[in-house]
Amino acid sequence: MPDIDRNEAEAVLYRVATVAFSHEAVVGTLDRDALHAEVAWCLEPLEGISADNLTWLRAAIAAAIVDPTSHRQRLRSALGGTRIR
Repeated sequence: MPDIDRNEAEAVLYRVATVAFSHEAVVGTLDRDALHAEVAWCLEPLEGISADNLTWLRAAIAAAIVDPTSHRQRLRSALGGTRIR
């Protein structure tokens, strides 16, 4: 797995939290295209991540946006599963 700079990981977590809190009151109302755009925005700070790792991170980020309480640990594991330098 690639290294993720701690600043990049923190930037991703910040963005996910921002999006999740923005949509918390209307859980389940994000359409697929809007969710895809939000996930892409959350991933912008990362560089040099393989397609396989991006697939896993996209899924973890989407789940954390839709239901942060149930999926925040999955996201932390996804980011932690890649070595943070």
